[in-house]
Amino acid sequence: MPYRKSNLGRNTRKAKSVRRVIAHQTEEEQASGNEQSRQRMAQIRAEEAAELHAARLEDARLRVRQSRSATSNVLRSQQSEHNRLQMAERRQQGKAYQPYNRLAFRYNPGEDYSLSRHVLIGTMTLVCPYCKALKFSGETKGMCCGAGKIKLPQLREPPEPLKTLLAGYTAESKHFLSNIRKYNSCFQMTAFGAEVITTHFMPTFKVKGQIYHKFGSCH
Repeated sequence: MPYRKSNLGRNTRKAKSVRRVIAHQTEEEQASGNEQSRQRMAQIRAEEAAELHAARLEDARLRVRQSRSATSNVLRSQQSEHNRLQMAERRQQGKAYQPYNRLAFRYNPGEDYSLSRHVLIGTMTLVCPYCKALKFSGETKGMCCGAGKIKLPQLREPPEPLKTLLAGYTAESKHFLSNIRKYNSCFQMTAFGAEVITTHFMPTFKVKGQIYHKFGSCH
């Protein structure tokens, strides 16, 4: 069976029929037809443009969603790796030197633990920007003054002779500062004032409220 030719070209029956119709039209009819054709073509182009615009928006939306998903996956992976390394470091620190585990329950006052290479407390090199308190590098932020929320009044100047004893200029002052803990221990249970409760029974004595030391015991 021979291949049928396409009904396209300038000499087809449909093309000849269209030319005959156009030849018998007036100028107004031809202008009206041209206008209608122009409007149809403009509508077709507008519909195609709207479809292309919608397709571009959908494609951009999909790309943004894929990019966000990939970024979220990367961030989650990085956070998981960071948490894993922190956990491994904490476990390693906990297993670093077992003899110091629960050392507070068997503390030896005759041993200077700060000299041990296993005790890494560090120095107080950080300064709070609010209260100017010295802090260790591992301390929690805001523990000293609540990030500036707590403001204490300035300490008043100590009275004499305490002011001179705390200055550290004289021999007596230097002796006092070097032995201040001993003095505090000597007088911690002598000549202190408090409200004594004597009701019911008195096993030894009971103290209610604040305990304060009387300066007269230092003489």
